[in-house]
Amino acid sequence: MYKLDILMPNYNNAKTISTSLDSILSQKTSYEYRIIISDDASTDNSLEIIESYKKKYPQKIKVLKQKQNIGNCKNCIKLYNHTQSDYVCVLDSDDYWIDDYKIQKALDFLESYKEYTSYQGKTLIKDSSGDRIYIDYNQAHTSTIYAYLPNREYIKLIGGGGHKTIPSHNGTYFIIFF
Repeated sequence: MYKLDILMPNYNNAKTISTSLDSILSQKTSYEYRIIISDDASTDNSLEIIESYKKKYPQKIKVLKQKQNIGNCKNCIKLYNHTQSDYVCVLDSDDYWIDDYKIQKALDFLESYKEYTSYQGKTLIKDSSGDRIYIDYNQAHTSTIYAYLPNREYIKLIGGGGHKTIPSHNGTYFIIFF
């Protein structure tokens, strides 16, 4: 049984998915994890890249293939329906981790403090002009990403210090990596 399922929705991210997968596969961790990728009928060569990684890492990667495009929301729901681990996180196929110990740090924390349900890290956002917006969760906070991404749907994050979260009410623990 895997300790962590890393969910990766994908649609036409052939240019970035290798970087995303490499950032996961380079993790230095004592925890067993699995990457579940759901390709939403990409029209670029994303699926070929995904299949090449699956062939190289058959025990670590599971691939779901949508026959027709179902949209991001339904694609993510399909991913969640395949989880079987104690913890779950999502890494989009156009994002990547820069800390090789991200999984280790998050799961060490969540295993030590069962009353917490999520783990948040620092976020670096690049916008189309190349500007970088760095959000640090060292202080307790409530922040809205909407201020940084005004053309997107409103997202509200509550947390701080990478680990101030909402306690579990049903015994399920989630990791949210940013």
